Amino acid sequence: MQKRIQIIMILMILAINIRLFGETGQGYSPIKPLSTMPLVSAAVTLYSPANNSTGIPVKPSLVWRKTTYADRYHLQVSDNALFSNIVYNDSTLADTSKLVDSLLYGKSYYWRVRGGNIAGYGTFSSPAWKFTTQAMPIPVPGNLKAVAAVYGRVRLTWNDNSQNESGFVILRKNGDSTSSNQMSALDTVSANLAEFTDSTIADSFKYSYRVYAFSADTVSGPSNYAVVVTLTSVKEYANGTLPDEYTIMQNYPNPFNPSTTIRYGLPYASEVRIEIYDMTGQKLRTLIEKEQNAGFYEAVFDIDGLSSGTYFYVLTARQLEGENKSHQVKKMILMK
Repeated sequence: MQKRIQIIMILMILAINIRLFGETGQGYSPIKPLSTMPLVSAAVTLYSPANNSTGIPVKPSLVWRKTTYADRYHLQVSDNALFSNIVYNDSTLADTSKLVDSLLYGKSYYWRVRGGNIAGYGTFSSPAWKFTTQAMPIPVPGNLKAVAAVYGRVRLTWNDNSQNESGFVILRKNGDSTSSNQMSALDTVSANLAEFTDSTIADSFKYSYRVYAFSADTVSGPSNYAVVVTLTSVKEYANGTLPDEYTIMQNYPNPFNPSTTIRYGLPYASEVRIEIYDMTGQKLRTLIEKEQNAGFYEAVFDIDGLSSGTYFYVLTARQLEGENKSHQVKKMILMK
């Protein structure tokens, strides 16, 4: 009986082993697949545009390097280093570059990237990189014209094709547009003013002009050339023709040493006074003080012991038989 009980116990143990470990009796469970969680993406290295770059297009292509364990990327662009104002945000990028639009001209931006996968996103690239977009381009002034209809003056006009200029630079050289002479800056005028009168010309001389528009941080391309030949003399122009307004022209030459000529025009018989002042406002000399008929005139100013510097000449004129009058000031430079 005892032997029979031992046999039954052995059979029960065998049945339990078969149920737990399978019929093979090897002690292993059935093979099942096992998945592990991927590692978080490594930090991203930014590539282009380089940190602190300037002159970047307002639609830049931002590029970074592929990083380990990342199968997507999150790009952020902000207008401040704290990223408190995000201007571009995309967390669905599969590539390592992105063309970003909607940026403004002449503005600084900060950008950063982080990699991600099924485990989530890693940390953003640090520090964030900075770039500054290019200044807004200025269209080229067009249709520049130069006319010498009045003795001692060339009048320039052009088309103002821009809305963001701070002003215009007037350039001039001797000779025509093919001359090897260098252009030099003559003067500037304010924004939205598309004309200029050059009173620093010589008689019967050929000049070429060009105009640039400019702003605080950029300059347009040059306008077309405008070429003109000035009138020969006061007498030639004044024969039967009178000025239509009081005018005092830029002295010539300027800068000067030892003397310079000041030309002026009177549309009416007038009381005329031309005076010379220094930078402090002290009157140095009276060149002209008399009554003169309508016409064009010249006055010569000699330095007479003055030092190099900037001086002013002032025309004060009043119509003898009428109420018209004028007060005009121009500056001249004595350079010894």
